[in-house]
Amino acid sequence: MPTNVKYAVIAVCISIGLAILGTLGDKLSGIIQDGEFVFNLIIYSLFFILPYKISNQSNSARYVWLALVIIGAVMWIGLSDIKMSALMEISAYVSTFFEVISIYLLFTSESNNWFKRVNN
Repeated sequence: MPTNVKYAVIAVCISIGLAILGTLGDKLSGIIQDGEFVFNLIIYSLFFILPYKISNQSNSARYVWLALVIIGAVMWIGLSDIKMSALMEISAYVSTFFEVISIYLLFTSESNNWFKRVNN
């Protein structure tokens, strides 16, 4: 596995972990209820399949991650007036940094060549 992909997988894991941390902040501050908290934890836990699949040379997994990042960015812009805990707000900004880094690293020429090798 190329170094770029290895670091991208780490960045994806950090980003998902920060989302979980932010959700915990929303729960502790009373912004979300128990049901929504559990639902978010389940969804974010399922997202951990992506770094596993990416590290196993799944080209489609990196495109799914790209789509999730784009959809998340659009939703974040559209929902910017929604109340969130300070922890969620901080984790969202830091998570965005790691998401951008991961996307960049997953689509470098070295990474592209590695993902293409398995598909040919």
